[in-house]
Amino acid sequence: MKLEKVPDAYNRRLARAFLDFWLLSLIAQKPRWGYEVISELRGRFGFSMGVSSVYSVLYFLEDEGYIMGEWESLNGRRRRIYKISANGIKALQIGKSSFVNALKKFEEG
Repeated sequence: MKLEKVPDAYNRRLARAFLDFWLLSLIAQKPRWGYEVISELRGRFGFSMGVSSVYSVLYFLEDEGYIMGEWESLNGRRRRIYKISANGIKALQIGKSSFVNALKKFEEG
């Protein structure tokens, strides 16, 4: 890998590796639907995540009880709005704490 491509490659790897926590973080801010999450991730990371990757993690988070999905209709179009649950907030807090601890260890060398 060429050195100038390293930051972009790491950005992509981190975004994908922690996709579940990124999704929890976005949904904790406000209820969101899938396409909105995908657009927000694109804006934050500068590349498009695969639709199937994002939706599979959303389904996993819902199955595990971290988020709740509810169908809504807007202008005749149905979309699933996701909201974070109490367990999702706890999982997000644990994830953030773990990430901060990992960064501290990384900085220690």
